[in-house]
Amino acid sequence: NLFNLIESISNTDLELDVYGQGELEQELIKFTKSINAKVYSVLSGKVVYSKKNSGLLENVVIVKHKNNLHTIYSHLDQIAPTIKKGKWVKKGSVLGRIDDTLIFQATKSNKYINPKDLF
Repeated sequence: NLFNLIESISNTDLELDVYGQGELEQELIKFTKSINAKVYSVLSGKVVYSKKNSGLLENVVIVKHKNNLHTIYSHLDQIAPTIKKGKWVKKGSVLGRIDDTLIFQATKSNKYINPKDLF
């Protein structure tokens, strides 16, 4: 369920956007209006990237899953202190918190996919 990604959200708090064209096209889910809400891993996997102030993505966590699938959680206000590169996380593990907006993306074999397809 898509609503297991962030605590205390409703359907009015999210929108599906598509950016770019052709091979640069990427679909993402943008969540807003979530004050100090926990962000959960949607699948079990290994943290392959976790960085604060990483430029356009701001605070970001990337988790690698089976079948060359990656989930990307960007614009976090806080990354959970236990989340480090190389850590294995279970589905539902807290990755961080947001105070305003979370951008959630997914890739498979290095191509963006519709993140709603994961739910």
